[in-house]
Amino acid sequence: MILSLSGILLLVSGCGESGPPMAQVTGKITFTDGSVPQGMQKVITFTPAPDTTAEVKKGATADIREDGTYELYSTRPGSGVHYGKYKVVINILGSYRGGNTQVAREYTDAKTTPLERVVDQPSHEFNFEIEKAK
Repeated sequence: MILSLSGILLLVSGCGESGPPMAQVTGKITFTDGSVPQGMQKVITFTPAPDTTAEVKKGATADIREDGTYELYSTRPGSGVHYGKYKVVINILGSYRGGNTQVAREYTDAKTTPLERVVDQPSHEFNFEIEKAK
């Protein structure tokens, strides 16, 4: 009886929910002309910025849906994103073999992307309006 009661107390006390804070991050990606990016491979990645103060320096990723929306995760769908400062990388390719990128090249690399966001509360909605490839 004592073992059962102590097990219940551990569950009720929230054991297992400790660790660095994480946030649910969603949003939408559109081109500057208002259209939604199309392609065979569409991915958004949050890469820890070099000057991030994050406790856990782990990136997050998501597939971009047909309507341009996304929901980031770090380990599995629904896991969220660690608090911190991130460089935002967007890759939209015309084919599964790599094909030509549909977005301006600057968005496809963490070193050149002008997009940066800070995750610092339980949920965020980050919408991005980006340039098409020329």
